[in-house]
Amino acid sequence: MVALLRVSPLSIALGYIIIASIWILFSDRVIEYGADSIEALSILQSVKGLFFVLVTGGLLYIFTNRLASGIEKREREKQRSDREFEKLFQNTPLPMWVYDRKSDSIVEVNRAAINKYGYSRSEFFRLSKDEIFIRQFSDQVQFDNTVDDVDAHSQIWEHATKDGRSLKVKVNVDQIDYNGQDTELVRISDLTQKEQVMQDLKHAYDQLYYHISNTPLAVIEFDADFKVKFWSDRAGKIFGWKSEEVIGLHPDEWEFIYEKDKELVDEAIGSLLSGGDKGWQVQNRNYHKDGSVKYLNWFNSRILDETGQSVVSVLSLAEDITGQQNYRERVNRYQQRFEIAADLASDVIWELDIGSNEIWFSDSVIESFQREDMSGRVDLSIWEKYIDPARRNEVKQSLDHHINNGKEGMWEERYRFKKGDATYAYVIDRGQIQFDSEGKPLRMVGTMIDETERRIYEEKMQQWNRELEKQVRERTRKLESLNEELEAFTYSVSHDLKAPVRSIDGFTRALKDHLNDHIDGEADNYINRVLQAGERMGNLINDLLTLSRITRKEISYEDVNLTELAGEVIAGLRQLEPEREVCFHCEDNMIIRGDEKLIRIMFDNLIGNAWKFTRYREDARIELGLKNVTRHDTEYHEIILKDNGDGFEEAYAEKLYRPFQRLHNKSEFEGTGIGLATVKRVASRHDAEVSAKGEKGKGAEFSVYWPVK
Repeated sequence: MVALLRVSPLSIALGYIIIASIWILFSDRVIEYGADSIEALSILQSVKGLFFVLVTGGLLYIFTNRLASGIEKREREKQRSDREFEKLFQNTPLPMWVYDRKSDSIVEVNRAAINKYGYSRSEFFRLSKDEIFIRQFSDQVQFDNTVDDVDAHSQIWEHATKDGRSLKVKVNVDQIDYNGQDTELVRISDLTQKEQVMQDLKHAYDQLYYHISNTPLAVIEFDADFKVKFWSDRAGKIFGWKSEEVIGLHPDEWEFIYEKDKELVDEAIGSLLSGGDKGWQVQNRNYHKDGSVKYLNWFNSRILDETGQSVVSVLSLAEDITGQQNYRERVNRYQQRFEIAADLASDVIWELDIGSNEIWFSDSVIESFQREDMSGRVDLSIWEKYIDPARRNEVKQSLDHHINNGKEGMWEERYRFKKGDATYAYVIDRGQIQFDSEGKPLRMVGTMIDETERRIYEEKMQQWNRELEKQVRERTRKLESLNEELEAFTYSVSHDLKAPVRSIDGFTRALKDHLNDHIDGEADNYINRVLQAGERMGNLINDLLTLSRITRKEISYEDVNLTELAGEVIAGLRQLEPEREVCFHCEDNMIIRGDEKLIRIMFDNLIGNAWKFTRYREDARIELGLKNVTRHDTEYHEIILKDNGDGFEEAYAEKLYRPFQRLHNKSEFEGTGIGLATVKRVASRHDAEVSAKGEKGKGAEFSVYWPVK
């Protein structure tokens, strides 16, 4: 009947005419021969007519019902498609609307467009295209230089919003069928912000170039080998050499560094390139091209690669201080104060005069710590008295030790500091010494940072982590205990059931032998069914014991050749069923690391499954392969087993790995429903994952993602 319904309406009509004609012609003949009287003939004619009406009505019902079902199905599919389109249309972040050319109106608009343009939904429906599209940019090539996502199918337009703002946008138009109308789907990408960013970048570059060109400092960039990479015009004026004369040269390759300062400069260069803490600021002498000596202050900074580990180049600013020796200390003082304060990201900046033991605090000490008595220049003892008494002496000794030993590194201490409201703040105090030309410490510049809120947050986080770890430990312990009890129960039940099953099987066979020829066919059938049930029960118990042992077995890792192992499994199956012809293809030398005994159990079940479900295929084929893949940033061997057997409904794939879950009737394919559960258990013991896909009647494919060891 299904085949009949799939033919064309004309074929159905012609077939109906032929069959009805044959029925009318031959039924009358049959009735004439079968009727022995006019009354009987009349009754048979009535029955024939009634039968014809019933058959015709039944066929008409089938065709009309099928037609109605098809129409209803298409209507449901269309409604579902419309709902999905509406959901996607409304939730996309890009402004979009549906435009009807015939009516020159917008027939649908999404929320993003309403938010971007400021019109309400009803206002959009009243707008014409010209009220939004102001003008199209003809110089698209020039615009493409600043916007990298404008393609050949895009148009660049200026749009107007409700509040009068102008937007530069990219417009894409696609033809769609919307509610039976031939309409256009208009997609909008706002390029205004991108263009502004590019203009800002260009402006910033122009400003940077202007400052480099007009700064009184020489700007020089050295590459990772400390060869000149950039040489500003100001550098040419200060040193006399033009950029083309020094680009690509190391300072040692031309007469540039004063002989007596060469050791100091080499140490600074080595520190900068190796990531050391020296060389940031160096004062030394250099030669001019004419042979004269220049006194310079060098301010250097490392430019690192994207990893933050390797030095890409060194950017140096050189200040000519020849003739300004009397002002050197003053320049150094304020310049270094600025550099150090910026590097330390300070909250409260301070400067300690080592000679007078006076310390200066910025005004932020009042806002941060409510200490008006510390604002400005005060004696160091004022600061000391507010340090937590428990650490006061230790902090003072640490500062004195750092100063007296003339350390160039950073001094740092963490302690509690008493605020003006009598509460204590947790602070990080850092400072760095500045030295005179003879290497004596002059002053120390540093910062105090209030980290109270961070410390409180860290303490709360530590407490939460401790509580979370405790809960995880408790739940893990309960889960492990439950698993142990479950495994023990499974093993005990399976083990204890073996003896009764063997007894049932033995006594049943003894009974059959005892009765011998005195047993009738029905009794023999009953006894055979008992024996078959006992055999299935024994297989199920053995599978359960195997599953239980897999969980308890200790893993022993070694290299396992899957090619050889699979060959042995196939050979065993061929020996059991020599009459079967199965094409088995396996890649060569497939090696993984794992427990060989457990992997053999897994392959016994996987390949045995494929062997079983290809039983009714004359062209039975099983394939085994392996490839390397990456999942979740982890390397895996993907073991792939394919067959062209009976397959399964993919919607039920998750049931494959549950014990006793079967997707086929026992009369078609034997089994206990434990095999794939065993496969998944072996994989889990090796931190592997199993997945399957298939189609009913077209075979199955299993993938085991095995971690690379």
